[in-house]
Amino acid sequence: MAGKAGMTHYDKDFRMTVVDMHLNKGWSLHQLEGEFNINDTQIVNWCNWYKKYGTPFQQTGKVRGRPRKNYSDLAEKVKKLEMEVTLLKKLNELLLHEEAESL
Repeated sequence: MAGKAGMTHYDKDFRMTVVDMHLNKGWSLHQLEGEFNINDTQIVNWCNWYKKYGTPFQQTGKVRGRPRKNYSDLAEKVKKLEMEVTLLKKLNELLLHEEAESL
């Protein structure tokens, strides 16, 4: 699970119960905070996420990590690799030529 060590994580059913109690049954944030020992800011976040996404979990759609290179065709990948090989061969020839001249 995400989050720092020692953080409390609440499952979807628990969050839904708390959101329902606040939005539909009229429990105040203070009452819920005392009953379940949850910070009122967290309850507000769950309620906002529920109103926006229909679930008490944040749905950001963010993609984590480095984007993968998508080669739609193997021929495209082969062409790229062949270009790299050609470039490296030319670089090697230049370095060998410079080395021969410096001797």
